[in-house]
Amino acid sequence: LARRSGMDLLQKGLKAAKSAALGLTECEEKVLEATNNDPWGPTGSQMNEIAKYTRSGGEDFQKVCATLWKRTQDSGTNWRHVYKALAVFEYLIQQGSPQCIDHLQRREGELRRLTRFEFREPGERGKDQGINIRVKSENMLKLLSDRDAIDALRDKARANANKYGGFSAEDMARGGSSSRSFGSSGGGGGGGGGGAGVLADLLKAVLDPRVIAVVALLVVVLLPISFAYVEYFEYGLKQRKSTGTVDVSEVYTAGRYFVGPDYKFRKYPSDAHLVTLNELGIFSAGSSNSSIGLEFIIDVVYTYLLKEDEVGLIHEEMAGGYKQVIESRVKEGIKNEAIYLAFSEYFQERDYIESRLREAVERRLAVPPALHAEIDQFFLGRVQIPDQVAQKQLDAKIQLELNDKEAYMKSAQLERDLTSVEVNKITLQADKVLRIATSEANLVAQRARQRSKKIVEGALREGYAELFARANITEQRHRMAFDYLRTISSRADTGLTMTFLTDSNVVKTTN
Repeated sequence: LARRSGMDLLQKGLKAAKSAALGLTECEEKVLEATNNDPWGPTGSQMNEIAKYTRSGGEDFQKVCATLWKRTQDSGTNWRHVYKALAVFEYLIQQGSPQCIDHLQRREGELRRLTRFEFREPGERGKDQGINIRVKSENMLKLLSDRDAIDALRDKARANANKYGGFSAEDMARGGSSSRSFGSSGGGGGGGGGGAGVLADLLKAVLDPRVIAVVALLVVVLLPISFAYVEYFEYGLKQRKSTGTVDVSEVYTAGRYFVGPDYKFRKYPSDAHLVTLNELGIFSAGSSNSSIGLEFIIDVVYTYLLKEDEVGLIHEEMAGGYKQVIESRVKEGIKNEAIYLAFSEYFQERDYIESRLREAVERRLAVPPALHAEIDQFFLGRVQIPDQVAQKQLDAKIQLELNDKEAYMKSAQLERDLTSVEVNKITLQADKVLRIATSEANLVAQRARQRSKKIVEGALREGYAELFARANITEQRHRMAFDYLRTISSRADTGLTMTFLTDSNVVKTTN
């Protein structure tokens, strides 16, 4: 024990030296300690101390808020700084100074920035730690926009403090000198003795000193174990240690409560439950109402919250098995809705599919017996087709393409055949027209030749008649001789020509 006390003193000394070097005030030290990187906390007592600093106003209030906002600027592996700072802010809304609410409403933009916080642990299946910060910041924005909800939470916190609270570590060290200490009437004792001093005086007057020592020892032993804590991320139900019986009539939120030495809290998470469904097998809609479509795999990530007023019912109906029951209901909701959604929509209309699946899950959770939880976030992840199904789908598509190709080829051949028939018709028609035209042309030419021949022959007869008349050729033998000469001269192979005498080429003689 002495060694442990020495280590504690050494650690406190190092912290004091560091704080002095950095120029940190006591309230800044408390905030930094409550929002460190440890995988637990901040505890209820730490947040209660910070809330007291905000209620003191002035410089302490400003330093608390400034230190918390500085923590929210961290990122990466320091995500716990951000998450714990939000948790402290959330506690201050309920139990801190009213100034905290106005301050946060003015800094709404900073909270909205945290709704996009991203950090995933290394590795292929690294856990998404950022979702806790995104969910908490979104919930705080909703709360800050609802003044009635804030007032109700503060009233409830005040009622719990009046009913169960009032004992700090310092109060217990002084023997319970707070305003709600055992037997205190608010006045006496002097020097910090309070009600415990009055009680001791009474005991000394009526009891043996040894009995007083035993009673004092019991008080010292039993008083600390009579308090139980509910952290800011928990709900609590009173549970009797000796019998295990749980009182489900009242749900306790974050705080410190005097429950007695035989009671503790049966705790349930009050923050978002994060569930990842990897490779969930589903069927898509079929081609008709009486058939199903493709079998494939999807990933789904969702968060849900337990309804505060119904935590007692959760314990009565399901106790620690509620997670498995809710997950089973979620899977049923997704699978039952998936058969009404076309496979192609999972790639072309992801937002629509995500909305339909979320609505189906919410309906399934509400089906009697209701599970006393509500979906907070719902995300559709990867959509995967198993290799065997993908091959069948590919084979079907290839066969459809081959069928289409065959149909197109038959259609093309039919078009070619019809075109050939039309071409033949046109060719035959052209031949017919050409033959008719040729025949008609030949007929016209023949008639023209005959007519020209007739005209020529008629002209020759008239010419010869006039020639014979002018030449005074009257005898038949002379005419025959003339015809003979003309016939011979018309032949190309004789080389003879025949001319006619005119006045210009006749030599005239006179006697």
